[in-house]
Amino acid sequence: MATNAKAAKLFNAILYLIFAIAIRFSGIHPERPHKISIELKPGIEEDLFHSAYETASKLSLEWQSLESTQSWVLITFSLRAAHRQTSSYTSLGLLVECVKECCSRLISLLRQTGTKSMKRSKPKGCSG
Repeated sequence: MATNAKAAKLFNAILYLIFAIAIRFSGIHPERPHKISIELKPGIEEDLFHSAYETASKLSLEWQSLESTQSWVLITFSLRAAHRQTSSYTSLGLLVECVKECCSRLISLLRQTGTKSMKRSKPKGCSG
């Protein structure tokens, strides 16, 4: 799969996660228009979340990027908002692994460039 296609799928997943989170929090908002409540298909929040989760899971195994990290942040937040404690801890662990991978790639890229000023400044919290 081409990088542009992966990026597009990941951006769609992020959008779906944002929609799912918005639906979750709009349900408890006292000024939510009645028309929106009627027009929302039952279970749409879960459908959006599961679709985004599936996409993010597949793509983060083969392609590490800032966007995949963002998707795991949103997945963790969504699971936490849904009171799925164990699942949110698991996704938080995957998020940490994703960040470690991105940091190690950045550090190795900086080492390859040979720039002395870049070699000295390593992002906080990253090992390598």
